[in-house]
Amino acid sequence: MADNSRGASPQYRRPPPSEEKMREVNERRGANSSKLRSMFMGPKLQEMMRTMLPRHMSPERMIRMSITATQKTPKLLDCSPDKMIGSFLGCSALGLEPNTPAQHIHLIPFWNTKEHEYDIQVIVGYRGFLELARRTGLMTEIHADVAREKDVFEHEFGTETKLRHVMQINGEARGDPIAAYCYVRMTDGQAFAV
Repeated sequence: MADNSRGASPQYRRPPPSEEKMREVNERRGANSSKLRSMFMGPKLQEMMRTMLPRHMSPERMIRMSITATQKTPKLLDCSPDKMIGSFLGCSALGLEPNTPAQHIHLIPFWNTKEHEYDIQVIVGYRGFLELARRTGLMTEIHADVAREKDVFEHEFGTETKLRHVMQINGEARGDPIAAYCYVRMTDGQAFAV
């Protein structure tokens, strides 16, 4: 018996779906996939994507990535094609690639209890936020890290801001985390937050 519950008690484990239910799901996904592909091939949607995308991305590339996202996450096909198109257009507006190894933006299918259907949550990953920040041209460098008990970590706020982190690298355990920080060198100065 397949366990889809991630450690739930036996009385709360869902039984595996019946063959009939799986056949129904696969038929719906196939129909949604066909409808999605035909919508993507339409000139109206491609032109809409062209106007939304940054110069470094083409509508054809975004369409390929969107189709690949549905192949990698088949549950996306449980959502209506309109919701999928809406989420892909959202990715296009930001110029971020959905569900790729770059991990810029994630499309997460979930059951919407209010609407009684599957919906898509669009989540920008930290790498997506970094990409968006880099595109502004206002920063030249960014670094985030975690300081641990055995590291040398000093920070000072005020008129003379200071951040110094020297990692303990002699092979011993560095200890528990004591602080996390992000350092950004802006084109007009620097900033950090601890």
